[in-house]
Amino acid sequence: MLPTTLAQFADVLDYPQPGLAEKSRLCAQTVARMALPFLAVDSRQLSPDALLSAFAREVEPMAYGLQEEAYASTFDLGGAYPYIGYQLLGETYKRSIFMLELKNRYHAYGLSEGGELSDHLVCILRYLNVLQDEEEFCELTQYAILPALANVVYNNSDVTLILMDNRWTCMTGHQPNPSTGADSFGDPREQADFEAILKAFGIKSVTSVYSYDQEKMTAALSEAIEFPGPAVVIATGECQLQIQRRKKWQEPVTYVDPEVCIGCRRCLDIGCSAIQFDKVARKASIDKLLCVDCGLCSQICPYGAIKERK
Repeated sequence: MLPTTLAQFADVLDYPQPGLAEKSRLCAQTVARMALPFLAVDSRQLSPDALLSAFAREVEPMAYGLQEEAYASTFDLGGAYPYIGYQLLGETYKRSIFMLELKNRYHAYGLSEGGELSDHLVCILRYLNVLQDEEEFCELTQYAILPALANVVYNNSDVTLILMDNRWTCMTGHQPNPSTGADSFGDPREQADFEAILKAFGIKSVTSVYSYDQEKMTAALSEAIEFPGPAVVIATGECQLQIQRRKKWQEPVTYVDPEVCIGCRRCLDIGCSAIQFDKVARKASIDKLLCVDCGLCSQICPYGAIKERK
């Protein structure tokens, strides 16, 4: 679902085109299925899909010229210049090389810049939508996103970022990286201190939270959003597959109590492949072969039907 969301969000962030309100509503519908935590906005708790829907209602009656003005005041004049290569390298020949390399990679995936420069944020989002190489994903993050973050801090932009740290480079085979705490031979190494790195960038609001604790994560995100200026939440939680590999396989302790489950399907929103749903019986269940006992589904269930065996 994440790739779809990246593409739809790129449509929302793109230069205003006819149908912006409808694209925003479509993105809101996709985000609604991701079960993201609510956000604190003006002392109210709102879901991300509700904010996108509100944006759709705001821009729908707007004349096209007003949409253009709002876009320009936000991205071109508001300190959030959306060209990553410019933020990284300025107007130099190195930016030209960076943009040419991006263009070649786009074309290898059958993508077009659509009249924009290839280092535009929207173009990169659409590239990430189809990118399967996690190492390249990390490359773009390290050499593009972090410098952009420094620019955000310099302009004191009021944004909230989430750094997702699962300790491994998973898609290409769970190789260690500077956050793992061990090298390629398994020897212990000092982990990268992301809090110190971010604070060195000048970010004053940096919070580390365990990824699998929904209540604390929701609270940390709400505080970060309310903070005036750039804020970062570091979501730390080791990849559950690696945890399972270190442990002797055993039957998971997480299960669904059919006597309590009412078939609300709330647990399906987290997108876990271990959660099954019987449409006839209207009951959820958990596949024992796929469950890794991360505990997220039991935190999501509003009726306490997902439990752990003692």
